[in-house]
Amino acid sequence: MPIIYENGWQSMQVDPIETYLATNIDQLDLIIHQVVSLLPDAYFYKSELRSTDFVARRQSLDLLSQKSRSLAYKGDKSIKYTYKKEVKDYEIALAKEAEKQRSNFLTTLLSETDDVKAACLYNLISYYRLLKHLRTFNR
Repeated sequence: MPIIYENGWQSMQVDPIETYLATNIDQLDLIIHQVVSLLPDAYFYKSELRSTDFVARRQSLDLLSQKSRSLAYKGDKSIKYTYKKEVKDYEIALAKEAEKQRSNFLTTLLSETDDVKAACLYNLISYYRLLKHLRTFNR
């Protein structure tokens, strides 16, 4: 985007992400591996949260949470134990789903053309602010 000064001079701002991608254009596949590994797990399992399995797990967790706060179950330690165990199982299931989706995304992205790869990388790097975390490659 050009910057126009009062005296009419124009200056083009250099986009650091574009510069990084242009400098390392020969290393796009390695950059893809880096970027995909840096993406948060939530990027990959957002769509799966609406599946019947995850909805049922959350409902079960809500019920256990309500029971643990109820006066009827005040001294029942098995409710708290069960709740913690189910939370751990839920988190493990999310992590497995994220890893599966991450692998599928990586495979799909690596099979695209260089233009599509660069555009996708640009969007991911800028949205998640990953530039400062990416490796630089020596020439």
